[in-house]
Amino acid sequence: FMLVMPIIAIFYNHHGLNDFQMLVVQASYSASIVIFEIPSGYFADAWGRRNTIIWGTLCGTLGYAIYVTTKGFWGFLIAEFVLGIGESFVSGADSAMLYDTLAYTRMTRKYLKLEGCVTALGSFSETIASSIGGSLALLAGLRAPFVIQSIIAAIGIVFALLLKEPPRKQFENKVSFSHVFDIFKSSLFKNKYLSSALIISSIAGVATLSMAWVAQLMFVHYNAGEYYTTIFWVFLNLTVAIVSMFAASINNRLGSNRVFWSIIVILPVSYILMPLFESLWWIVSILFVFYAIRGLATPIFKEQVNSRCSSDVRATVLSIRSLLIRFLFSGIAPAV
Repeated sequence: FMLVMPIIAIFYNHHGLNDFQMLVVQASYSASIVIFEIPSGYFADAWGRRNTIIWGTLCGTLGYAIYVTTKGFWGFLIAEFVLGIGESFVSGADSAMLYDTLAYTRMTRKYLKLEGCVTALGSFSETIASSIGGSLALLAGLRAPFVIQSIIAAIGIVFALLLKEPPRKQFENKVSFSHVFDIFKSSLFKNKYLSSALIISSIAGVATLSMAWVAQLMFVHYNAGEYYTTIFWVFLNLTVAIVSMFAASINNRLGSNRVFWSIIVILPVSYILMPLFESLWWIVSILFVFYAIRGLATPIFKEQVNSRCSSDVRATVLSIRSLLIRFLFSGIAPAV
């Protein structure tokens, strides 16, 4: 429920950050995830998904609290670093917990549909939050969405405490750094089926993540303002939500091969086409196609990764995926 997302570039600009500093702040978030992603995934496998998610929600609340109480480049940099720690503790553990629950109840065939629903609910949530966040910024100032966001993040702690973890296969090895390295090496270099799924999923992930910030910079560049930026952001997220909800049906109807190649072709073609147009409306039209493909890519590629690894290392493997995305983004963002 990201109230701050539609106005964050305007918020940074208001506090004197230039384009380079904006993306360095976001690169700090990604760098934090790179550092903590695999250790947090390993903690989730070794000591429980629920415990790891609780710590993640605590860090998420602290990160937004720092935004509320500081201003300027360095304060925002620290806030994003703490938020990155929180994200790394939640990401991987949540999808692993969903897949493990379905495996325990013998319903893994429903994973793609449910992961699509998770993505859709997240996008619907962000859609509603975008309209509220933009309105809050207009009525109460640019810092108001961050104040409310910190309260919403704190509510997440309560729901993390209510989670119940299903029985699953446990580590046979002792918890150690060498074991983490073995999982990393096996996932990326030895298991070719898992490796291929991880790499293609990571490439698609960094493409969609980068576009979120390219789009924000475009809106600032074309002086879209809070009103139109909010409207665009609402409908872009609504597009992701609707497509994600029907991802399983689309995959079944068109066939996984056609869906796969649609994703692989449309993501880079969108980047190529966007700078060829001077009109913001043409650029937004291309963004809608891109975001529709994003709605397909997220649940489909997560399902491929989950189905190719065992439950005792699932959170670590999903963390490797997130690490690859954030590692690539932390290098690409300042270059953008």
